[in-house]
Amino acid sequence: RAPDVETDSTGTAIARHPGDSTRTLTVTAGADGIATKSVRWQQNTGDVIPGEYTLRVGKGVTIGGVVRDESNQSVGNVKISLAGLGTPGDQPSRDRLPFSQIDLTSDANGRWEFHSLPQGFGSFNVTVSHPDYIENRYLSDGVDRAYAGERVKMETLLQTNAVFTLRKGLAVTGRVLTDQGEPITGAKLLLGDSRFGRNPVQART
Repeated sequence: RAPDVETDSTGTAIARHPGDSTRTLTVTAGADGIATKSVRWQQNTGDVIPGEYTLRVGKGVTIGGVVRDESNQSVGNVKISLAGLGTPGDQPSRDRLPFSQIDLTSDANGRWEFHSLPQGFGSFNVTVSHPDYIENRYLSDGVDRAYAGERVKMETLLQTNAVFTLRKGLAVTGRVLTDQGEPITGAKLLLGDSRFGRNPVQART
């Protein structure tokens, strides 16, 4: 991924890429109150990566909510990740997504807002994570029904009062030993369904 760049007073920005060796190029633009938008070129499908491109964007829609624990107490400084979802098995639908992932942080009272959702877009998930709690993922009610998971109503997101719950979970302890029974110091542990999963719980001995 290339470093982020900002537009100047004329709306112009220069993004650099390797050149002829670039096979896929994705440009995502957005700002507070401006709808996030992405455009992608893939040379293996016959696209020609242009030397110059005008990206036209509209006003963004605000969504938001609050993160609470199982006792209905607010949880502050929570990482909020929004990820656009296409139709399963339909690569073009995923290529047209306005964003792949947006990361935010809630305030001390667990409240968060995102001001750059494109008008009419409602197919995304919201992942809430905090070191002291189990990560939880919600699906907006516009997501294809082929995806399984807890749903959050778009109406409550647009009213910025959607509630997301984090649970403490259970502590798991154990030991890491060599074949000879000697303890291993500094072994990295990943807890999750797969070691390739997103944001697995991590610990070290």
